[in-house]
Amino acid sequence: MDTNTQSTTNAESEILIERTEEMQQFASLLPLNEFTMRSSRVYNLWGEHGVGKSTFISAFQKSDTTHFSKILWITPRSSESIDTPQEFIAACSKGVSYLREPEREQAIAKKLDESQHGKLDPLRSDDAILIIRSSVTNDKKPYINAAAASSVGRTSFVRDDLEVSLGFGINRSEKQSEAFLDALPLQSMGTDLVILYLPHVDLVSKAVKDWFRDYVIPAASKGPFRRNLVVLTETHEPLEFNAHDYSFGEWDEQAVDYQLLPANEDCIYQYAVNKGCSSQEARFVFIKSLGYPRIAQDAVERSTKNNRDRNTLSHAISLFSALPSSDKAKLAACCLPDKLYPIELDAIFDNGNGQDTISWLASLPGIPLTLSPNESSYRIPDDFRFIATNSIQQDSAFDFYKDRWLPYGRLMHAVPAKSDRSKLYLLASLSWIENEICDSLFDENAENVLSFMDAKQKYFVKRFQRTRISERLRQDLCETVNNMGHSGISSLRKQAQTLWNDRCVILNQNLEDLEKSITSLEKRMQRLLNRNAQLSSLLKNINSGSRTTLNPQALAQAENNHHGTLITLCLSLSSILFVVGQISSSPTDLIGNIAGTAFVGISLILTPGWRRQRLAKTIRARSKIKGSQENLRKESHELAQQIHSGQNAQNELQREIEQIKETLLHPYV
Repeated sequence: MDTNTQSTTNAESEILIERTEEMQQFASLLPLNEFTMRSSRVYNLWGEHGVGKSTFISAFQKSDTTHFSKILWITPRSSESIDTPQEFIAACSKGVSYLREPEREQAIAKKLDESQHGKLDPLRSDDAILIIRSSVTNDKKPYINAAAASSVGRTSFVRDDLEVSLGFGINRSEKQSEAFLDALPLQSMGTDLVILYLPHVDLVSKAVKDWFRDYVIPAASKGPFRRNLVVLTETHEPLEFNAHDYSFGEWDEQAVDYQLLPANEDCIYQYAVNKGCSSQEARFVFIKSLGYPRIAQDAVERSTKNNRDRNTLSHAISLFSALPSSDKAKLAACCLPDKLYPIELDAIFDNGNGQDTISWLASLPGIPLTLSPNESSYRIPDDFRFIATNSIQQDSAFDFYKDRWLPYGRLMHAVPAKSDRSKLYLLASLSWIENEICDSLFDENAENVLSFMDAKQKYFVKRFQRTRISERLRQDLCETVNNMGHSGISSLRKQAQTLWNDRCVILNQNLEDLEKSITSLEKRMQRLLNRNAQLSSLLKNINSGSRTTLNPQALAQAENNHHGTLITLCLSLSSILFVVGQISSSPTDLIGNIAGTAFVGISLILTPGWRRQRLAKTIRARSKIKGSQENLRKESHELAQQIHSGQNAQNELQREIEQIKETLLHPYV
């Protein structure tokens, strides 16, 4: 019996597979009895496609587990993608379910629908509408009041002593989030828990997710009256491997994953019996379905039609009864899979025995074994399998084969193509896969492996730049590869471990060097900061107002302005022109005097710049005198530049250290 699996329920399709134990486990994660600041806020139900996640939640809502709790379920309902906060709130208003108090559903839905417009503050409304006293202004415009009231969903504006002035605001998102939360009943009003159920996270746009993360979650985390809101999602992977825009901000540290596995044999058996199947048919329903609810339902429907071929049944009974006990378990084990792949049968019969098992099977007299058109697999009719698997009970050899078959069978269900499984077998031992490890392990076949990973992304998950096999497949894949004794878990694992060990040596050495460098830099930075503090203290004690000073940029600009040279040139020209004017007759004397006066004027204009140039040179000269104010300022400026450069270098070293530490957390094996 598979004690590590779970069961499933589907009320909508009339599947009623009891899963009391799983529901109790899931309920124990929810803060139903006491909601505190430390309670988890995000719950992610994850598992393989078809395992029954949605139907599990549907049954959980109506189960005895939650019967005594007052839980308000909010499920956004929309036939299209939800692109804005308004659409999200409107969708939420269409999916209100309060089983303990159904009479309140309509009122809550209406309040939620109205909250699309945001929360109106008596002094500051949505869209940053400013309300001021009319006495402040002379020109009162009532139509502005009406426009402003309409923009936030109000039909009238009753405050005659106030005037509304419209403006471009930035608090619309915040007001919408507050209105959304205000529409939900408080814990103090008797609601134990408000569950925002998101069965299809992909339907919600990134803009809405950002709004929920940046506005709703912070508001819901503050104050004692908004702490009973949690989020429930359905995905195919744990939260850490979902897309980056699934982030719930400050609730990411309060997130819980719960994996939903296929149904165990006891649950499937009981379900099939309740549907009218015989005990033999009920056992075969599990073999056909592997615990997947929808397949189990189809198998039950076929079995209740009683269409088994009597000749095949009779032949199977005769053949099976003629076999020795040791061969009966082996034949029954061969009848567990839908398809028999010779090489992969090692997963059931141990390494190297798969092909021999097919040869043995084909040697049995009258065995209805058929080869597939592509000659890659064999099949045995369901009616023969039905007799073989039901004719052996409480056999340790058969139980051993069955335990090895189950993970292999579920892997075949998740990865139907044998060619895909073969490539996954090679990668099974790798915890994390990078391009460089593919190059080292697979040589000329590395490109094929990388192309497979790119083409079959549904079998892989990513975290940042690293890739690994999907968590949905990992456990069944590793068990199957171990049972097969495949090279992907033996020789390749050893090679990958060697590569990782070598890389760890390099990474740890680099980490040690970087930590030494940053320690040395920190000591140097501390000396610079201490000296800078001393200079600041000295400069404070100097009367900075006694001397004019310039900042380094202005100082360099003043030194290079050439105003002194231009003044000398202008004065020389003006002197020449005045002399020419004195010795010349009209009109040359007038022109000379005017031109000379103009050059004198230009000199006067350039004089402030010349003075700044002289000041700059004086400051530069004084800066060379140790202990002078200018020297201290120069040293302070140089220290500031060194501190800035040191901080940049420190940040870069810290970034490299974090990258190495992150890499060390993701070993190859």
